[in-house]
Amino acid sequence: MRAHDAPNQEEETFGPAMPSLDTPTVTDHSSVPSASLEPHIDQFSQFHAHGTASTNLLPPSHHDSVSDSQTGLLIPNGLFDHTEDSSLDFDHFLQAPVWLADEHFDLNALNSSVMESTLGLFSPAHTANESNADMTLQIPMETSHGHKEDQVRQYWFNYVGTHSNGYVTPETATDHVELDEKYRQNLSQRLQQRVPTEPLPSTEFLWEKYLLSGKAEALAMTQASLIGQTFAMLSGKPRDLLTLQTFHGTVTTWARLYKMFEAKRPTDHLSTFLDTRTPEEAWRTWVQAEERGRVAAGLHILDTEISELVLTHPLMRHDKSLLPLTARHELWVAPNATQWRDIMISRASPQVSSGNTQLDFDSTDGFHSYTELEGINARLMEQKFMSTASNQELVEQFEPQLIHFLDGHFRSKPEGSFDPFCLEVLWHSVFISLLVDISRLELAIGREGYEESLLHRDYVHSWSSSREARRCALHGALILRKLQNMPLGVEPAIHVPRALYRAATVWYAYTEFGGDQDTSFPEIFPSPDINFPELSFLKLNSEALLFEANGYRTTKPKTSESSTLCGLVDLLHRIGHWGLSRKFAEQLSILLKEKDS
Repeated sequence: MRAHDAPNQEEETFGPAMPSLDTPTVTDHSSVPSASLEPHIDQFSQFHAHGTASTNLLPPSHHDSVSDSQTGLLIPNGLFDHTEDSSLDFDHFLQAPVWLADEHFDLNALNSSVMESTLGLFSPAHTANESNADMTLQIPMETSHGHKEDQVRQYWFNYVGTHSNGYVTPETATDHVELDEKYRQNLSQRLQQRVPTEPLPSTEFLWEKYLLSGKAEALAMTQASLIGQTFAMLSGKPRDLLTLQTFHGTVTTWARLYKMFEAKRPTDHLSTFLDTRTPEEAWRTWVQAEERGRVAAGLHILDTEISELVLTHPLMRHDKSLLPLTARHELWVAPNATQWRDIMISRASPQVSSGNTQLDFDSTDGFHSYTELEGINARLMEQKFMSTASNQELVEQFEPQLIHFLDGHFRSKPEGSFDPFCLEVLWHSVFISLLVDISRLELAIGREGYEESLLHRDYVHSWSSSREARRCALHGALILRKLQNMPLGVEPAIHVPRALYRAATVWYAYTEFGGDQDTSFPEIFPSPDINFPELSFLKLNSEALLFEANGYRTTKPKTSESSTLCGLVDLLHRIGHWGLSRKFAEQLSILLKEKDS
């Protein structure tokens, strides 16, 4: 039964019935002033401009309209007469809204779009001349795609680009999505609108609230911030990395305010403390002090990694006397006060009576060694950005420090022992930073596009044929060898993706630019000097190692034929589960692909 054939029961209950939409009453346009027609026409035109494009809301003629007897609003004839055929009539070339970009349906964006369309229907602020073109993401192409370096720039791991407005297209997922019951339930939960009950954020959200809340809360918030910063660095998303750089100073200032960087020992007056307190009280007091020192050490490590990753000046001071001293691992992981006290007593011996306060400290412990090596790395970065010293002067300053570190921390480790901090990989990476201006190397291969790369070609051509280039290539090959032997189930340290990327970048420049010397004919091409002190200290034959890394040839291979370079890029694809390593691999793959083509 059609609606207009049914008894008029609604009239008896709700008053006069509305005119039927199926058989509308045609308005005589001649009796309506022309001035009153135009606003309604503009309003419906605006509704059509901001509404969905999958249906035709306006008829071909503005004169086919009906009038609401109560409101006087002109309604286009056929506005609600959508048949199955008309619903399927849509523009195939129309760009989908940004909130439909992937399976992660954005309900807030949908609500905003609906509200804007609704308000646009009735708001006099909207005019027919207003365009919705600026609602879409506009990323101007700042560089031409005619050069390889310009394409490389678009894939650079921290390239964000510029936007003409605040609308950013959400990052789409490339993984295959299986439409099953679990997916349906997850989508259903995310589509449920969650309306906030408060018009403003909680007062706990303000920075000053937490800063003045006390040491315990400040320590917890600093720990949480450190975890969040580490995630931002390893996520592989340029915007996360930009946020990390922006707020890193805030967290550092926060920690400095509560004196977390003061290099005090958790064992100050420990012998007296053990005699006057119960083991449980002594253990908890020691843990609180050690926790603060480890947070400070984590911030030192993160500060260095940010500096190395984006090639900026370190924010903190990393002098050796300012580095926090952390306890041995076995003490830190002691499950209770009794075991902790037993370890302390076994290590103390007669030193307790003499007032020695270094009972829990071991200079060769993994985490302390990690902090110390990153400190050397940070001081090197600071010298490169601040001083006018030549590269040879920097080598003379930092080479002995690195060899001394090698002697003090690696020689005491049993052969084949597991290193959760991947310190040997970091050590080789620091040597690469010492021996090459990595910033100019990145600029030469396209970090800032083609025009900028031309300014650094002479440097990279000269470097790639030098003794330092072969030295860097050897350290890169040793990084690959070390990580290939790492157990599959081990989570690599946070510096491992960067070290692999740094080694691959060096090998690309080493094989792509400059000439080489063929040592097959020593009377014509004398063998280059590749006896390097740090590798001799490790009892490695540099010449044999370079011959192997070059693919068992006396000259360096072509870029596309380098098994070492391909191995480094392949390992970046597979190592760990963080997005940063895959972002590095994608960037390097563009270089190799362009070279092959």
